[in-house]
Formats: sequence, C-alpha cells, structure tokens
Amino acid sequence: MKVGQMYSVISMIFASNFNEPLTAQNYEKIKTSSDWIIQNECENNKKGRKLYADFLQNESLAEIRTDFRSIKYLFNASYYFASAKDDLAKFYAQINFSPKLGESDSISNQLLLIASILKNELDESHAKLLKSFLISFFLPYAATLAIELSTSAKSSFYRSLGYFLSEYCDNLQEIFAIKRKAE
Repeated sequence: MKVGQMYSVISMIFASNFNEPLTAQNYEKIKTSSDWIIQNECENNKKGRKLYADFLQNESLAEIRTDFRSIKYLFNASYYFASAKDDLAKFYAQINFSPKLGESDSISNQLLLIASILKNELDESHAKLLKSFLISFFLPYAATLAIELSTSAKSSFYRSLGYFLSEYCDNLQEIFAIKRKAE
C-alpha cells in the first residue's frame, strides 16, 4: 500500500470514530484486532498503543459511548476557532467539496477531504491544495484536539486516538514539509 493510500485509510478510521459513537458491530470488529494499524517507536505511538491495549482488554462499549457523548463538542473546529464553520464552508465551496458527516467544521469532514485527496496519486496542484488546507485549517485544529483528547477523554479508546491523531499530524507536517510553529 502506498503512503498516500495508507494515510487515506487512517483518515477514514479517524473520521468514522470522531463522527458518531461506535456501533456494536464496529466495537466487536475492533476488539478482535491486536493493536493499532501503525506501530513504530514514536513516543505518541507508544503511549497511544498502551492505551489502545487497555481499551482492547478492559473497556466496554457503554463506556466508550458515554465518553463520546461527553467529548462530542470537541469534534467541531468552531469550539476552538469562532470563525471555523464559515471559513471552512467558504473553502469547501471554492474546491467543490461537499461535507458529508455532521457540521461543516467537523474533524470528520476535514479528514474526509484529506482522505479523498490522498487516496489517489498526488499531482502538484493537489499537493499544493492539501498543504494549504493543512496549514490553514486542519493542523491548528487537529493538533489542539489531539492534546485535548489525550488528556481529557475518560476512555482509553479516545485517549489513544488523541495520541494517534497527534502522531498523524506530525507525520503530515513532515511529509508536506510544513514547519512547526514555535512552541
């Protein structure tokens, strides 16, 4: 599998888990897995895998659904950035993208856009579009969301996704040569 296709798949995994609570079917499917889809020695990946293993061993579907309901508001960029909904709606209209999951400013729609661009070979214009989107919209929000999830979610499942989202953001910055803001 090519790197772009792999990140497209990961984008879709995040999009579905940030859009609605796990279904019983998806919960059972995930529970049969042994680990997260990507394994490496990155610190965020190690922390995420530890929490993910705890989820696989110990968490019920009810716990995860309860946690989702308590953190659902975090999955819209307008929670962090007041103009996000309008800004993203304008951006989506310019590129002819139709949001399909929840509010236009949801992390899930942003991930769907990334997935749709990455699933194919990136030509220069699509790479430029994606880099612009990452810098202007996705990374400022997703990096903040990742920290919030890894520290504030109650379930190991969503805390692990916070660490994995943080690693995902780091990797996108590296792939597209996006300089990190001074911390």
